[in-house]
Amino acid sequence: MDDNVKACLRCGGEIRREDFKTKDKFLDRKYCSKACRSNVVKGICTACGKEYGGKASHMKTSKFCSHECFLNTKRNKTQIPCMNCGKPVERTPATTLKKVFCSHTCTKEYHRPLKTCKGCGKEFRGKPQAPNQVYCTRTCHAVSKHITSECAWCGKVFQDLVCNQRKRDAHGSKTMCSVDCRNSYTSWIQGGDGTWTANKKKNKRKRVVASSWRKVRDEYLVTANHECERCFEAADTAHHIRPLALNGPAYDYDNLMAACDDCHIDIHEEIASGKYDEQFKTALAADAERELQENGKISKRTRIAIKMFEKKGSVTKINPLTRYWSSKSNGRKKIAENAATQNQPLMKVAKQQTTKPKSKGLWNNR
Repeated sequence: MDDNVKACLRCGGEIRREDFKTKDKFLDRKYCSKACRSNVVKGICTACGKEYGGKASHMKTSKFCSHECFLNTKRNKTQIPCMNCGKPVERTPATTLKKVFCSHTCTKEYHRPLKTCKGCGKEFRGKPQAPNQVYCTRTCHAVSKHITSECAWCGKVFQDLVCNQRKRDAHGSKTMCSVDCRNSYTSWIQGGDGTWTANKKKNKRKRVVASSWRKVRDEYLVTANHECERCFEAADTAHHIRPLALNGPAYDYDNLMAACDDCHIDIHEEIASGKYDEQFKTALAADAERELQENGKISKRTRIAIKMFEKKGSVTKINPLTRYWSSKSNGRKKIAENAATQNQPLMKVAKQQTTKPKSKGLWNNR
């Protein structure tokens, strides 16, 4: 080839010396045109199907030969059903990947569906940020926590928490409006006259049933096969043969006796009548003599038991109305049935049908 002509490095075309002013520019030129120098890559337009070219970096993502072809594809809309009402909506291919709605109303109804308020029963629109919402307002939420209840003792109608009523239903307890009504009902159910005198001593120690006693009682009943040792019926309690007030051991099996409710009451009535006074008196004297020999003095517990026994003349005094509220008597059940039939408070019916003397305590004179 002549020195005044050389070949293009890309397409092999001729580059002539006469096209350049100086020889140095001719020697530096390697491509015949800008297209060869810019590394043009060809492709096919997806809209019109024509062949077009461009830089390799551009052709990697390019799909159209011109902006007009690009707009033409955008104008080719397709029909897509609305996600809320199902109405067909024309949308471009780019928007089909998202949720499609025909109007703002459908968008609101889809994202905020209708719900029924758990409190007032009205329908309301839920919020996307609170999918578990069941109340329409905070007021309904606060009101729904309360329920209208009627006191079983005085008949007063009051507002109470739903959780408290649910607990009472689970335990089978009566509904009471106050602590006073609860105490009066407890006094009446235990054989009292329905009046409750508050304890004036602030720091008086309350008598509680220890968990250790419940454990010993249940174990003893298992050994006795839950049979009353007096009438051989079903027994659900254990009686202390020698009362705890007279130094009777609380957890000794030799001092326990399985008894049903009626036999337990009968035994206490016999104790109240003085049937076992001589036995208890002999046992107390033996305890005092033993303590004098061992310790040189009588313990405080034994002295108190002897003093109470000598002063009262009997170990215990059972309330004469105990038989009234026993499990096999129907007096209390009849009052409850009459109160439900007459639709009156339990307190009013109980006062009309019973004349109960005031309970004076455990250590009363006969």
